[in-house]
Amino acid sequence: MKRIQLFIAALAATATLMAQTLNVQVGQVTYQFPAAQAGEMVYADGTTLTILNKVFTLSEVTRMYVDTTTVTDNSVSVVYQDTCALVRVAGNVAQYVDVAVDGAHVDIAQLDALASEVTYTLSGSSSDGAFLMSGSYKATVVLNGLTLTNPNGAPVNIQNGKRIEVSIKSGTVNTLTDGTGNTQKGCFVSKGHTEFKGKGTLNVYGLAANGIWSKEYVTVKNCTINVLSAVKDGLNCNQYFAMESGELTIKSVGDDALQISFEDDGTDAEDTGAFTLTGGTLDVTATADAAKGIKAAGNVYVQGGSLIVTQTGNIVTDSTGISYPTSVKSDSNIVITGGTVTVNNAAAGGKGLSAEGHVTINENDTTTIVNITANGTGGTAENAGGSSTTTGSYKIYVSVPTSGGGMGPGGSGNSAWSSIYLYKSDGTLVEQLTKSVSKSSGYTTTTFYYYDFKASDNGTYYFQAPDYTSRGTTYTIRSVTFSGPTTGEDIYYSINNNYSTSGSVRTYRLTNVTNTYDGSSDTDEENGTAYNAIGIKADVAMAISGGTVTVANSGSMSKCLKADTVTVSGGVVTLKPSGSMLVVSGDASYSSGIKTKEFVQTGGQIEITATGTANRGVTANNITVDDGTLTVTNSSGGYKGSSDSYTAKGLKADAKVALNGGVITISMTGAGGKGIKANDTFTQGTADGNGPTLTVSTTGSRFGSSSGGGMWGGSSSGGSAKAIKVMGAATLYGGETTVTTATDGAEGLESKTQVIINGGRHYFKCYDDCINATKGSNNVSGKMFFNGGVTVCWSTGNDAVDSNAGTSGAITIGDGAVLAYTSKGGAEEGFDCDNNSYIQITGKGIGISAGGSQGGGGGMGGSSNTISNAAQGYYFSTSSLNYTSGKYYTLADASGNNLVTYSFPTDVASRLALLTATGMVKGSSYNVKYSTTEPTDATTAFHGLYLGSSAKGEDHNDFKLDFTAQ
Repeated sequence: MKRIQLFIAALAATATLMAQTLNVQVGQVTYQFPAAQAGEMVYADGTTLTILNKVFTLSEVTRMYVDTTTVTDNSVSVVYQDTCALVRVAGNVAQYVDVAVDGAHVDIAQLDALASEVTYTLSGSSSDGAFLMSGSYKATVVLNGLTLTNPNGAPVNIQNGKRIEVSIKSGTVNTLTDGTGNTQKGCFVSKGHTEFKGKGTLNVYGLAANGIWSKEYVTVKNCTINVLSAVKDGLNCNQYFAMESGELTIKSVGDDALQISFEDDGTDAEDTGAFTLTGGTLDVTATADAAKGIKAAGNVYVQGGSLIVTQTGNIVTDSTGISYPTSVKSDSNIVITGGTVTVNNAAAGGKGLSAEGHVTINENDTTTIVNITANGTGGTAENAGGSSTTTGSYKIYVSVPTSGGGMGPGGSGNSAWSSIYLYKSDGTLVEQLTKSVSKSSGYTTTTFYYYDFKASDNGTYYFQAPDYTSRGTTYTIRSVTFSGPTTGEDIYYSINNNYSTSGSVRTYRLTNVTNTYDGSSDTDEENGTAYNAIGIKADVAMAISGGTVTVANSGSMSKCLKADTVTVSGGVVTLKPSGSMLVVSGDASYSSGIKTKEFVQTGGQIEITATGTANRGVTANNITVDDGTLTVTNSSGGYKGSSDSYTAKGLKADAKVALNGGVITISMTGAGGKGIKANDTFTQGTADGNGPTLTVSTTGSRFGSSSGGGMWGGSSSGGSAKAIKVMGAATLYGGETTVTTATDGAEGLESKTQVIINGGRHYFKCYDDCINATKGSNNVSGKMFFNGGVTVCWSTGNDAVDSNAGTSGAITIGDGAVLAYTSKGGAEEGFDCDNNSYIQITGKGIGISAGGSQGGGGGMGGSSNTISNAAQGYYFSTSSLNYTSGKYYTLADASGNNLVTYSFPTDVASRLALLTATGMVKGSSYNVKYSTTEPTDATTAFHGLYLGSSAKGEDHNDFKLDFTAQ
């Protein structure tokens, strides 16, 4: 006993004298006490030795020795040597650290009394080893050339809920591999805040679960991390993920590449579920079905650096619907304000960027580049839910009757069916039907209201409208009863105008039109069984105000941008949709550059190049362009379905198109293509006379052919190309327009109600009618008004201006200037309105027409050459006038004062010409002469119309017109 005491005393004295280190080795663990710190060592009962409050049981001490090793306070080193691990613990923390070693498996517990940070340095190699550390105070783990495999769990498992800095030593390569078939959460596991730093490399192979798993946030700075395989997620963390610099690569994973979730308790202020990239390169690959490249429960922020996502795979269907493979998925918002985002998603139905909230792309202090390719296929997939003997869900559709007679379903409905309600046969109200869809049968579009039964129901029902008063009697308006189907398929009904009256109840008849509109499950690409690829998707709104955004896709029904609202106010946006369309359960779904409910452009540059089949450039409920540049080049061909045909559109609005400003260029080359299609109204410019520069051209031929007849007045197996087609009113307030068409049936501007030109400058060169207005489904209007601006219409194959109003005021010349002519020859006309008397002159404008005789040789009501109540003088020339190109014709008064000069780019033979101009007075004399010199002093010179010029015509033998104004 005395000898031991003397040895310890001598050892301590020597250590102190030489300023060396006292090493106490217990098995594979060595505790190192610098002499300056050792102080008094207490030897008690011959069994224990206490150094710096660390109590050693002497029977467990393997060796005690002194050397010149330099000890760093608060440090623990672990050196793996194949089947064993050597651990060294700095003496100042020895009392706070419990170490257990079994072969190469190291288990270290930091005591709660520890109030300072410990640095753990891991190095060496073992094929059967591990590092497990627990504690309640932050710590640093240094990886210094570590190669560690744990066949039975995680090679690195940090059960410490505090901040854990993982320092990857510069110049070293570190590799971690776990074992298969175990229950660990990952190959690298951390219970705390995990901060990866350093300039070394870490390779991770997760053979049982996730590659890297952290219960709380993960940050990456400087280092290189390669997750080279994972059975589940490549990197899975809670709270948030942030990368400042370095490189992170994730590939060969069985689920999501990088997933950020909310922490379980959700009480921490850092629990945002956010993904933030401010620098470095993050390169991930996702190949699993329905997997996500980046999946964040919160917002996704890209402010710098480079994000690269490569994806393949397929959709996954189950009884709840479809899960999509998505490159970047946020359960909240995606905000990109810098850096480079590159996505190559070839997965079926794959989404590039997808947010349940908003997508915002801007450019702050750094360049923003977003390049998305979403070329995955689209199609239909059956739900994989279990079979059932009960009937599946179904919907009942109904269209209200038209205001006129007949059997067909209507559009707006008459006053008797202003609203529609679904009742059970016992009189119990089920629901007012407010949800609706539009269905197409040929050229007829019908609005159906519907109710989703969601499950089998064999009850009896009827439709009812609000009470209706007619000639003093108030009627109950309802339909006959119908039974819920037993097949689970949707049913389409039309309420006929035919009804029977019993007392004060009018009962309308129902017709089942399911076969016409396809009675199978009503589906779109986001619900039911249809799926498609989307480049960037926001469930709420998308706003692009800066940066360079490029999106390309080629799958069926694919979309470049999709959101409830898409707003572009800056940046350069290039979209390349090339997918084909499909008819799914009777509903057509198209590939589009932009698909939204509300599209608004206030700036920036958008270029859409569309190919494929029946593609759309922009499709929305409402389209508004206030400023910026919008270019759509669409070469998509048509698509022939089993009962209908579909053609491409440049801009397609289910409701309104308002082009208030900017530069808009639309080029359509596919068969039957429409440059602009609005199902409601089209407006160009604003009331102050300002407006866009609009250029629309279509060169495609007719797609298929049309046939008349049928229950609703005709069906279609094709359609003509159109530059601008409007189902409601078209009003042009300002701007400058250039419209060209090239094929039979290709009109420039067609409205199904009326065309009003209040200002601007508009040039139409069309094979078919330049401007056409029909009465539409409401059988009213069809009128045209030239109230302001300058309009030039040249038709090479039909009428220049064609109104089908069939009544006085069909064409009204107010204060605008219009030159309308056709080079086709008789019987095509400059102004076609069935009767010259239907033309009205209400202002002090200019109207010049040249073409065949009005009314097509008599037409409806003949062809009177007088206008009643004209506000200024006019003249109808019924003689043959042969206008020649290269000549400038001047309408002048008897004193030679120029009223207007006009010219033609080709020879025009006219049998009926209207001439009216500002200042013309009934009963006064006027003449038309020509010169071969173009006027140079016109205040307005626009496509052959010269206003405000002093040019004079000259007498020629081949042309002279003298007349007295009517």
